[in-house]
Amino acid sequence: MPTLSDIAVLVAATNLRRPDIQYECVELAKAAYLSICAKVPFDELCMMTSERAVSTTTTIHSLDDIDPPVNGIKSVRITYGTRSRRMRRSDTRVFDSESQSTIGGYPARYARFGTSLEFDRVASASNFTYRLRYWTAPTIATNPGDTVMVIPGEWHELVKYETMYRAYIELLDEQEKALMMMQPAMLPRQGSPTKIRSAEVGVIPRLWNDLLRTVSQREHVDEDLAISPMRPY
Repeated sequence: MPTLSDIAVLVAATNLRRPDIQYECVELAKAAYLSICAKVPFDELCMMTSERAVSTTTTIHSLDDIDPPVNGIKSVRITYGTRSRRMRRSDTRVFDSESQSTIGGYPARYARFGTSLEFDRVASASNFTYRLRYWTAPTIATNPGDTVMVIPGEWHELVKYETMYRAYIELLDEQEKALMMMQPAMLPRQGSPTKIRSAEVGVIPRLWNDLLRTVSQREHVDEDLAISPMRPY
């Protein structure tokens, strides 16, 4: 798998013919890589925590001590001793509108608020635990150039062009070339109830539009989850 240094060399020495800006391009590649990973839920960045204790005194559970840090929650499972279930996602506004009891019970819903999870009630037993499946941000090496990109290979080209776009603006002062890489469609996109494939001519919008979906999205056709049919009674 290529590193951020490999991307920097490709952009600075090969594409721009400016090997003197290779060091600066490493930082630009880092920024592009982190930006892409923050937008796309790559399967390679999926993590799962160990079982974490559910508080018997408060409904608030901090996420700050989870390592690597949480970049987006996929699902939460709670275990009541020997029985487990997936918690339903809710919103803190729903909890605020309810008259929540401080008496312990069986938490079944959760809401994200800042860097914490809030459950719909406190636990009635100290052996309740919960577990998160989540997305995390990619790990950046102490020397950023040594960072190995963990995203699928087809996305590496986008990292390269996003790095080049930043180089045109921040290092070379060539805004016209940067603009060409981001040129939008000639006609403004209109609202539509259905998905419309974009027709941007700039290389970066085209890559964003044409890249393969994540593995989970491609395999979604195998899901059994659906609306239950009506049953005659």
